[in-house]
Amino acid sequence: MKIIVIGDIIEDNHYFCRSYKEIEENTKYAYKIEKEINSLGAAGNVANTICSLLMEEQVDILFFTSCNESTQIKILPLPRIQYTKHPTIVRNRYYTENENLKWKLDLRIDRYDDLYLKTSVNHKELTECISRNDIIVISDYRKGFLSKDDIKKIISIGNKNKCKILVDTIELDDCYKNCTYLQLKNINMRHYFRDHLKLEDWRTVERKFLIKEIAKNFNCNIIVTNSSDSIIYFDGKNIYSKKFYNPKQFSCSLGAGDAFLSGLAIAAYKNKKSIHDYVEIADKYATMSTTFIGTTQLVNNKMIDQITLAT
Repeated sequence: MKIIVIGDIIEDNHYFCRSYKEIEENTKYAYKIEKEINSLGAAGNVANTICSLLMEEQVDILFFTSCNESTQIKILPLPRIQYTKHPTIVRNRYYTENENLKWKLDLRIDRYDDLYLKTSVNHKELTECISRNDIIVISDYRKGFLSKDDIKKIISIGNKNKCKILVDTIELDDCYKNCTYLQLKNINMRHYFRDHLKLEDWRTVERKFLIKEIAKNFNCNIIVTNSSDSIIYFDGKNIYSKKFYNPKQFSCSLGAGDAFLSGLAIAAYKNKKSIHDYVEIADKYATMSTTFIGTTQLVNNKMIDQITLAT
């Protein structure tokens, strides 16, 4: 069984700081960094997590992504890596302790080169990569590495080769039609109806109706996260709702979407048939990631198996 991970790679830098308010200017703060953690986000986190959790399975993973050479060496050893030579997207996160002595996200700064948006993917090379794989995982943060035409091409080739195609995106668009599983955040789903279908009262429309309409238009299984307490998903016939797993200690939601997508990929690798199984596995992975601060590569299946349902 072969897996290809495609998408943006992001360097996540987490700085744990003491903050000091400037005396003369009450609105400014100075940060003294006491600890620094560097990790890969987006497709980098997804590829690393899949690799770690399937290490004993000797899974063959191909990584087609965007990063420079210095970032490439931070990825776990993979059989083959394709990458474009341009600056890697960087996200800086600054944390300070609150009154309960817990770290909280205080400041976020993102950086990427404008030239990045002009990068084009070699379709011949991409086609060759996809045709040799069974599972296609697309982590699309809409930073410019993949154009809409690229994504349509990927899904078209994947369907011709009878691949399972798993997509996580922060911006819903028609280019994702005909994938196998589409992972969405609730707000992005509603924006699609506002911007594309011109549904004027989209804010008051029940989520179940929106999910059915998207599934009908996109011809795929829909999984919607980021609601208040549950995951809502649609298998083409029925709408289901599942409460999120409840971690023993919640720390941070950063990277939970990457972990959820990794869980979907592992469910596909294990040849699970039911959408219920996909959601169950993905939810456990996402829940485990929230017990850590920042984007964290998961490595312990036993800990994940011990997660219990929220009451």
